[in-house]
Parts: sequence; structure tokens; C-alpha cells
Amino acid sequence: EEDKRRVVRASNGEPTQNPLEKMSFDKHYGTPNQSKDSRALGDLSYPNIAYVGLHLKANQYVSGSPTISTIVEGRKIWTPSGVRYSNNPIWEIYDLLTGTYWNPKKNRSEPVGLGLPVECIDLDSFMDAAQYCDELINGKPRYTCNLVLDTQKECIDHIQDILSTCSGWLTARDKIAIGLDRPVSAACKNIGLDDIVAGSFSWWQASSDELFNRIIIDWIDPENHWEQTSTIFEVDSEITARGVVDKTISLLGISDAAQAARMGSYILACTQHIKNHCQFSLSLKNSDLEVGDVIAISHDVPGWNKKWFRICSITEEDDTFHLICSEYSDNVYDGASMTMPEKGAYTVPVQV
Repeated sequence: EEDKRRVVRASNGEPTQNPLEKMSFDKHYGTPNQSKDSRALGDLSYPNIAYVGLHLKANQYVSGSPTISTIVEGRKIWTPSGVRYSNNPIWEIYDLLTGTYWNPKKNRSEPVGLGLPVECIDLDSFMDAAQYCDELINGKPRYTCNLVLDTQKECIDHIQDILSTCSGWLTARDKIAIGLDRPVSAACKNIGLDDIVAGSFSWWQASSDELFNRIIIDWIDPENHWEQTSTIFEVDSEITARGVVDKTISLLGISDAAQAARMGSYILACTQHIKNHCQFSLSLKNSDLEVGDVIAISHDVPGWNKKWFRICSITEEDDTFHLICSEYSDNVYDGASMTMPEKGAYTVPVQV
């Protein structure tokens, strides 16, 4: 917002020169046919790019190349309620998959990201995931994403960055569907020895260097001038017992302290509670299973009796389906209402 009323006072308290005197600026919102800024050289109007044209008068307070910071909202995108601004990560991903923009120079629509037909998308899965993200926790949506996209970066990498803010994944069979890691009340299917292809089963446990007891989350803090901030989540008893085993995770699409706290708690709990993993093959009769499904596995080698696992990946080969699964634990979702520590406190003990 424009503010030319700022008063700068000298050491004696008397008003002195206003550093914003004779300042002017114009905002351009990135429309396809926006007009050229009067300060711009040549005939460039920068269609589809939001920018500010600014004039500052040099004085004792303003010199050199000043840093100009702005708070902006992203481009308007398609949602079921209309084309509008949204920081719901699911609709941001939908836009990168299917969205287009008008290129006046080429007189045609161009893809925002991958440019897939909307018919390739499982819209029901996107609507279900988006609703889960919008559910309020202490008055705020569970998951939002405010991310600056680097046009030199691959679109699929941007999609992965957005998915990381909501513990999500994409799957592609008949259509592209989206899923989120969230608690379930029941396993969708029982899998036993009669279902598993003979000789295909193996299981393992996470090694000690994968059982992190300190997670460092990098996120963007609006209360700190929208700068990158790091917050530590740790298990004090674990650190005392075997020293620090840490991992830094970049979640720069998160700009809400409560969401950063929930994600830090969730990731730390995953490393503490999800220790068992397995892989095996199934026949076509179980081809209805999808990545993200929670199944109950019974097997005599590890001694499991209807132990819950979440399917992490599925590959098909020679009429069989090869699954990789990780242990399911309700404990990883206990931090749903967790809050960020007070300013100056950089560790959050987590009881496990």
C-alpha cells in the first residue's frame, strides 16, 4: 500500500525530510493486455507479469539500488467455485497440471505447467483432498501453500514442492489422482499368505541413521519480513540416549507458523514410529489397490497378524502387482493442534 505520510525525526525529535517525498509508483497486475508503464524503456508491457513501476528521489535516506518488497497474491486459478485466487495446495497443483494463460504475442493459449487435458484428471480425488486442506484447525485452514515459482525449474519439481506442504502424492492409472497422508479408521483390505505371490515377500526395519531425533524445518515467516526461518523439532530423550541424528527439510511453501509446527511434529513422529517396511507381489485379483491405501498384512516370517501398512508404491509387471509398503501408525497424527514455540525458543520436545 502507498504510504507517503511517514515522518522521520532527527535525534532531537524534530521532524526532518520525508524519505518518500516525490515518490511515485504504479502497479501492474499481470493481465495479458496490460498497458506499458511510462517509466519502462522501449515498448515492453510485460504481459502476464505482475510488476511495479517506481520512481524515488535520491536523498540522504534513499540512495543506490533500494530493495523493494511486496506482498502479493498469486494468479487466479480454476477452482470448483470459480476462477479466483486460492492458496489451497490442491488447486495450485491442478493449475500446474491443466492451467493455461493467454499469450497475446502468439495469439493463443499457452500451458501454465504440463498442459494436460482436464479429462486426464480424477477431479473427485482433487475435490476430496482440497476439502481436507480447507478444514479449519484453530480457525485456519489445515494446509495452505504460498510459493514463489522459479521459471527455470522443472514443473514437476514445483509440483513436488507443493505436495510436500500437505503430505501429498500423485498417482496415475486411468486418470491422475491426488492423495494425502491422513488418519484412517479401518484398513481397506486384508492381505495374507494366500494373497502374496510365493517368494516375493521381504521386510526390513529402518536403520538407526534413518531414525531422526531432530528435524529442522525451513519455512517462510511473515512475522519476520517474509524471510526464510528454521525451526527445530526434537526428541530430548532420544538425543540424550544416542546423540543427535538430524535432517533438514525445506518447506518454503509454508508461511503459517501453526502449519509449520504441525508438519515438523508429523515428520518427526514418522521417523520415530514408522520403522517397519515390506515389499511383495500380488495377483490381478488385488488390482483394485491404490497408492495410499492402508491394508492389514498377516505374515508368519515377521509374525504380523493384520498389521496395518500404507501402500507407498505399486508397479505392474507380467500380470502381477509389486507393492512397497510402510508401517501405519496413528501416533504420527497426534500433532494436529500443535503450536509453534514462543519467539526465542527453537526446540519443541516431542513425547514418543
